[in-house]
Amino acid sequence: MAAAVTALSPHQLKAKEAAEEYAKCMEELEGLQASLEESDEQLRELEEASTKAGKESQAAQAKAQAAQAEHSAAMEALRAAQEKEAALRKAHEEEEATQQKLAKEAAAANAKYQAQKDAREAIANDIKAKEDQLLEASTKVASAVTAHA
Repeated sequence: MAAAVTALSPHQLKAKEAAEEYAKCMEELEGLQASLEESDEQLRELEEASTKAGKESQAAQAKAQAAQAEHSAAMEALRAAQEKEAALRKAHEEEEATQQKLAKEAAAANAKYQAQKDAREAIANDIKAKEDQLLEASTKVASAVTAHA
């Protein structure tokens, strides 16, 4: 067969070399196409992973926003509760002050009542004493008139 190879003409030799080069290029092309297909598959997988990560990120963002809204609502409720508690405390303090004022007023009124009652009793005692004196004087006058007559 070595003799047959030497028997090829230069055109045949060039054609054979071109055919070998063509076959080599085809093999490289097939390898590159396989690489391209593999690369395309990896790219699709990366796009899917990216899309999934984007959706998960959006979901996480939505959860974070919901948590922030819930936190804001809780803080607002806490603030409202603190304001209500402060208002109730103030109302309670005002009620206690009013009760103390009323107790002082009641004590003053009771003291005034007792003073008036004591003064009335003293006047009643004075009247009774004057009536007793008047009765005694009347009796003396009647005795004197009887003794004179």
